[in-house]
Parts: sequence; C-alpha cells; structure tokens
Amino acid sequence: MTRQRLHEILQPARPGDKVSQAFDVLLATLIVVCTVVTVAETFEPERQITLALYLIESVVAVLFLVEYLCRIITADFLYPEKSKVKSRLAYIFSPLGIVDLLAILPYLLGIMTLNLTALRLIRLLSMFSSSRLGNYSNGLTTIGRALRSRKEELVSALVLILTLMIVAALLMCFVERSTQPEAFGDGISAFWWALETLTTIGYGDVYPITFWGKLLATVIGFLGVGVVAVPSAIIAGGYIEESEKQARAAAEQQREPVDEVLDELGITRQQAVDMYFAAIVRTRSIPLELSLQNDASESANEEASGEKQPE
Repeated sequence: MTRQRLHEILQPARPGDKVSQAFDVLLATLIVVCTVVTVAETFEPERQITLALYLIESVVAVLFLVEYLCRIITADFLYPEKSKVKSRLAYIFSPLGIVDLLAILPYLLGIMTLNLTALRLIRLLSMFSSSRLGNYSNGLTTIGRALRSRKEELVSALVLILTLMIVAALLMCFVERSTQPEAFGDGISAFWWALETLTTIGYGDVYPITFWGKLLATVIGFLGVGVVAVPSAIIAGGYIEESEKQARAAAEQQREPVDEVLDELGITRQQAVDMYFAAIVRTRSIPLELSLQNDASESANEEASGEKQPE
C-alpha cells in the first residue's frame, strides 16, 4: 500500500471507497468503545471486570497510536505546499493533531492508574474534528464559518452583555448592600447575581429582598431575556447564510458539467430548456390526439345508429 492510498483511507471516505468507509466506521466504533469503557471504570467494578476493561482500553489505545503515526507519515499529502518535515510538524501542532495526541498521551506515559477520565474523553472530539461523522462535521464546519463571519457582531453583543452585567451589579450593590452585606457587600458578589439573572440561570442562592431591589431585579430579568438572545440570533443568521452559500456552491458545481456538455453540442442553456419543454408537449399531445379521434369516431357511430332506428 502506498502512502498516497493510506492518506486517502485516513481521510473522510469518498463515495465508492469501501475501504475508507470501513475505516471510518471502525474508528467511530473504537471511539464509542473507549468512551463506554471510560464511563464503566467510574463504577469501580470487580477486579476481573477491571482487567477486561484495561485490556480493551489498551488495545484501543494501540490502534489509536497506529492511526496517529500513520497520519504523521502521510501529513505531506494533507499539506502539499509544505515540505515533509514542515507538513508533519503542521499536523502535530494542528487542533486535530493535538486532540489525537492528548487522547493517547495517558497510555504513552504509562499512567493509566491516575484519574485521567477527562483527558481520555477528549478523544470524542475527534469524531467531529476528523470528519468521521459526515453530516455532523459538516454542520460543525458551517457553525465555525458562521462564527468567523459574524465575529464583529458577536464581540459587540458580548461587550453589551458584559456592560449590562456590570451596571446591574453596581446598582444592586447600591440598593441591597445595607440589607444584605454578605450577598451584595461588594461589586464582585453582586456581579454573580447579575450573571445568574441576565443569563436566566436563576440558581436562587442570591436574591434581593427589598422593594427597590426586587423592582430592579424585575427590570434586569426582562432585559436579560432579550439581551442573551442576541448572540443566538447572530449565530443563527450566520449559519443560515453559510448554509445558503454552500447550497449555491453545490448548485454551481452541478451546473459546470452540464455547461460543458451544452458547449460540446453547440447549444445554449435556454435552447436546451426550450427543447425539453417541447419534448414534454409532444409527449403529452399524442394521447390527447388519440382521445379526440376516439371521441369523433364514437359520435359518428352514435349518429349512424340514430339514423337507422326510425326505419
């Protein structure tokens, strides 16, 4: 097997590539198995079950290590504009490479006895970052593009929310400090209440008890419902815009082969459309003509039979 073919297998499967599709399914299965084993270890099972889980986790770790090394070896196909050394370094320090390294790091260091559950579960990220789950990864890619395209609006919205939190915290500190010095004695303590209220979390551990404090909390609560929804609306708008761009790009890619065929035939797109509708009209007009002929013959037979009856 050549390195080029190995790179194709490691990448998201193309339509018709059975080997690459099987590898995608295998990798996703290993990730799920690793997650299940990690969750099962939190129940402190019996010694025999622990050994079995350890064996399964070790086998999965070895397979992940082999995959990681293969990706390093074929990194020059992922970054063709770079040299072999630079391309491999680019993969190692890329977000995907870092995720893969963190996922196998506990096994490489031989410290599986430590509590590294969170570090092992980082491997779940590779289900999306390595594009193994096509539909979900495409959606995440679209969300990432939407965030980058709307970063100025998002920063403005976050600054607005932060400003409102600070103002609400200072006002509540001024109103409630004399009554509840332990809860609203300073701006930082009041800021925790503002965070809970504006984000509509509402833990209920800190709340105003005076009339003016309750009135202010009511106003801040209504403002929080609207302000917190602003980033969601910005992200949703960006996601819809990016989805429409992808749909237009896909439509353009489908049109290119059609345009090439039309150019070879020497006809324009409008002429092809006219020919298509003309063919439809001809196809539908044949049954109509037959129906009219049948109606005419039936009416002639009825007239003939009517003329014979009086005799």
